[in-house]
Amino acid sequence: MVGLLQLLAGRFNNYANLFEVSSAFLVSFVAALLQNHVCFGTVSFAGIAMLLPGLALTTSIIEMATKNMISGTVRLVFALCRCFMLGYGISVGSMLGSRVLGLETSIALMQGQIDSTTKVGHCLPGPSKFWWFMFLPVLSLAFNVSISAHWRQWPFMMISGCLAYTVSYFASMSEALSPLAPAIAAFAMGLFANILASFYNHRSAVEPILGGVQLLVPGSLGVKTVLSFITSSGTSSGSFLYNIFATSLGVSVGLFLSGMCVFPNRRKRVGLMTF
Repeated sequence: MVGLLQLLAGRFNNYANLFEVSSAFLVSFVAALLQNHVCFGTVSFAGIAMLLPGLALTTSIIEMATKNMISGTVRLVFALCRCFMLGYGISVGSMLGSRVLGLETSIALMQGQIDSTTKVGHCLPGPSKFWWFMFLPVLSLAFNVSISAHWRQWPFMMISGCLAYTVSYFASMSEALSPLAPAIAAFAMGLFANILASFYNHRSAVEPILGGVQLLVPGSLGVKTVLSFITSSGTSSGSFLYNIFATSLGVSVGLFLSGMCVFPNRRKRVGLMTF
């Protein structure tokens, strides 16, 4: 459904301004109607996964850290506005879906999105984590296609994405390393990308970094922050907001360190994604 709406937005300029809100509304409305048969939070977030502004949030932090204040601030405001548009669409869609079913409130649905442990809807146990890694290349490929990457760039971008997610997953399993998981994963990914760029003079480090950072960015946390504000859960919203900036800063620091290790005196090919 979201893909069809995106094609419609590309065809009609007036509808493009309503694309994010209408997509989030439609997905959450359908998920709310089917909440007795599907897991509301999983289905609704899966529908808008490609619209989450995690990459814009991370890029804005990187640009501000590199003293590009104007472009970084613009990207940050745009990403936060997109979070609010998606959050507004989800809240309205879940509310109307609940009213159609005769339910008085949809707060439980939105809290089910904020905290996946509440299991709002017909939620079944997830598959084995073995399948996460089996489908990881497919997810990375889908992200590469969504940003219109050339097919010749796919292999290294997929390797970078799988490397970033794998390092982040195993680092987060350690209680001591869990807060540093985004930074460690970004460092490993950036090290791979910059070493690759040092061996291939015609290749930039930005391509594999862009393929890997998409699996580390905190886009869903931004929407969860908005939903926390809507449900008047101030403590949760503050926690999610902190996690957004902590994750983005961790990715930024990891990329800076990897570039410094490979190119300590030359910045020509260091991929910092300041575009």
